[in-house]
Amino acid sequence: MALTSASLVTHSQEFVAIYHDGVLYIDNECGGVGVEINETPRVLDTIQTMRSWGAVADSARPELISYLLHHGFPRIKGAKKGKGSIEDGIAKIRGFKEIIIHPRCKHTIEEFKSYKYKRNSLTGDITPIPEDKNNHWIDALRYALEPYGRKANIFIGRA
Repeated sequence: MALTSASLVTHSQEFVAIYHDGVLYIDNECGGVGVEINETPRVLDTIQTMRSWGAVADSARPELISYLLHHGFPRIKGAKKGKGSIEDGIAKIRGFKEIIIHPRCKHTIEEFKSYKYKRNSLTGDITPIPEDKNNHWIDALRYALEPYGRKANIFIGRA
């Protein structure tokens, strides 16, 4: 089963990800931070099959979703957000037996290496609340996985 996602807040990210037998394979990425709305189709088209696949976009940018719907991305829809959606999405990512990220996915690899949870300011203990930074690509992955359910350990760099 193939999945893709566009994370469309003030940035655009896109993945080609496939999962099979509890393993998530992240094969490709494209995107950038600060991509203008009218440039987004060109950026997303660097993944040649993107227009034919479904995509889940950040629902905080309905004008960007509308633009993409009217510019050749008929299968894009907004993510379902709400209380606990970040934690639920992270749980899905963590729930895979393994995550294999292709070395060409440099942004995704960097975020997986730097992703952190907040610390309690009094005790220094790590809390279950993710930090809201260094997460553009991981957010896109959460949106991509929204319709599916699984869990994971991470392996980076094997093709």
